[in-house]
Amino acid sequence: MSDDDVFGRRSREDLIAEVRRRAARRRLRRRGVLTAAAAVVAAVSISVPLSLAGGARRTTIKVIAPSTLSSVPPTSIPPGKPTGVPLNASILDLSWADSATGWALSQEPCPQGLCASLERTTDGGGHWAVLPNPPAVVGATGQDCTKLTCVSGVLFATSNVGYLYGPALLLTTDGGRAWTVQTGLQVEMMAVAGGQVFRLVYQHGGCPGPCNPVLQSAPAGSSSWQTVPLAIDGVGWGSSQMLTSGPVIYLALYGNLAHRLEAAMIYRSLDSGRTWVTLDDPCFAHSHLYVLTQLSVAPGGFVAGLCQQASSAPKASVVVSTDGGNRWNTPGPIPGISYPGLIATASPNRIAVASAPTLGIGSSTAQLVVSQDRGTHWTTVASEKQQISGTEPAWLGFQSAETGRWVSGPNTIWTTINGGLLWTENTVPVP
Repeated sequence: MSDDDVFGRRSREDLIAEVRRRAARRRLRRRGVLTAAAAVVAAVSISVPLSLAGGARRTTIKVIAPSTLSSVPPTSIPPGKPTGVPLNASILDLSWADSATGWALSQEPCPQGLCASLERTTDGGGHWAVLPNPPAVVGATGQDCTKLTCVSGVLFATSNVGYLYGPALLLTTDGGRAWTVQTGLQVEMMAVAGGQVFRLVYQHGGCPGPCNPVLQSAPAGSSSWQTVPLAIDGVGWGSSQMLTSGPVIYLALYGNLAHRLEAAMIYRSLDSGRTWVTLDDPCFAHSHLYVLTQLSVAPGGFVAGLCQQASSAPKASVVVSTDGGNRWNTPGPIPGISYPGLIATASPNRIAVASAPTLGIGSSTAQLVVSQDRGTHWTTVASEKQQISGTEPAWLGFQSAETGRWVSGPNTIWTTINGGLLWTENTVPVP
């Protein structure tokens, strides 16, 4: 079955919109975070040592228990790609405390449907240790997350303090070996900025959609959440993304392309969430034929956005700002890639774009393209032919100007250590 057959009988725009909603909820690309300094990354979307687009690196693949987790029984995986990966077993999200220490949230079949599993690396992904399963399931179609502890994203604020979220919230203070369920509001998105953890929350199951989302913040590991003074328009949005770069925070709410073109709502803070301004959708404002579907940030005020069109054969372009989103260039095309859906920035000049998550049955090719001149020219740097059997994940992001990762398949992670010019392929153990 070809790429065109993967989507089956349903309309392409409906499927792509559904994939975007799932991706936003599961942080597959989601939405990553690029710090101005070393790299404390968390996903907005997809997510991810890379910013909003996941990357991957590895030279050898054998799972061992890091010395700091010596009590966790290691599971050995021989070099190369494991075979026989169970249906629906896949990486959902990545989070990194620094360029070497990271976590992969995965899903695996279980009696409850799909259960959450967690792996940790302390050497940049060369080796992974399988951690004890957290007490959570992965939200999927047909599951009642008002009665189950459902999660879709992972965020570590430090090497010990981390969160599983979406819509439930779990906290760990020992690097992911033990988790405590936190009661309270449902969580849509999380990020770290200025030493604070931020979360987008709501009170009922109607989000995304007509609801009253609220942004809150707390010190890492604290349960004392304070409401951030930001009035958010919660009507009509389909997915969300939160990105940080040093003290700069972007919160974006995106429309649902399956229904109509809806301009994104963008909120920006330059002072770690104390004050906010509202920015216009640069894609919608340009021609009203495209809307913004994802953002990516780099230090120095550089912002790149993915513009997409709602149609049976969706087109995409990239828009760039060098002053934090006050002014944008004219959107430019992205040649060499089919159905782009993830974007990440390694530096003010270098942009990476990857294929969207795939839904369906058959074969498909995931692609990754990179521009070194702010989107003027593009080069294909990695691709992977894959068999689709449900929803294939995708994630893209940079932890620093040099290190980034791309999740192209259920357990496949590509890594770059030179800013996106060269990528190496490896695997993470998916239970």
